[in-house]
Amino acid sequence: MTVNGQDETLQLNAIRNDPRILLKALGYAHGDESRRWYFVMDFEVNYEDMNGVAKPLPRAVYPGTQIAVLPTGEGIRSILREASAEGSGFVHFGGHCMLATAGTSGIMDEPDEKIRYTQTQTLNGSPIKEAFIVTTDGGRLYGREFIESLGDGTDKRCGTTLTLSLDMCNASAFLAGIVDMPYQYRGEGVQEPVPTTRSTNQLVVISASQRGQLAGTFSDCGAMTYFLTTALISEVHRRQGLSAADVIRYIHDRCQSQPDERLLQTPQITSRYQLTGGFWLLPTRYPML
Repeated sequence: MTVNGQDETLQLNAIRNDPRILLKALGYAHGDESRRWYFVMDFEVNYEDMNGVAKPLPRAVYPGTQIAVLPTGEGIRSILREASAEGSGFVHFGGHCMLATAGTSGIMDEPDEKIRYTQTQTLNGSPIKEAFIVTTDGGRLYGREFIESLGDGTDKRCGTTLTLSLDMCNASAFLAGIVDMPYQYRGEGVQEPVPTTRSTNQLVVISASQRGQLAGTFSDCGAMTYFLTTALISEVHRRQGLSAADVIRYIHDRCQSQPDERLLQTPQITSRYQLTGGFWLLPTRYPML
């Protein structure tokens, strides 16, 4: 990608390691049929589970076919719809989230075998920059499309919980103004309005960064994912059950140790309804993406 005349890589090596540490925290085992698991990746991940079985993670396929789903706009929306057809669920996304005014995006092959990402601004379009995920085909996946694919807020989801983990730049901007998330948990404090009666599903979003912030790396993993999983597999959490405020405080404090102020990120957890008790990604048997 060319930014201000300079070429910048869009390759994210750290996210290749994120599935391994997430699955360790979730207790994933190859062949586990007690939950539905969907892995949508454009790279192969070899994983050794808690039973010592090592083999590649199975790629999600389109229903009725053996065609692997890639993280294109169509692919992501398709699997979100299938995975969220019933019950509760957890979704993790690691990748690029950019801010841009209305327009189109795409990719083109270069003679040096590189792939160049391009953006074209819509003439006389809105000057407001919106956040979107950059898909592997160079397209834009906006937060509204993402949340609609999950069937969030529909009557059929009443009583269920959707937890989203967004380890990407500009993460908090992705769903801003699309869903009402009045409960906010950050390292510097908690915002909890008067609890309301639950009328639809609980929605929980773990965001790695704020609008305009980068999402950094740590130990060859996404920083938020690394510190999130570290907190969840800690003995303190296993014994006492850390709250959402405890978990985000732990992540925040470690992100703030970044020596380069330009790379500081402010993670947060937001929710539709109040979060009480211990904070878990998979509190019961439900599907995983």
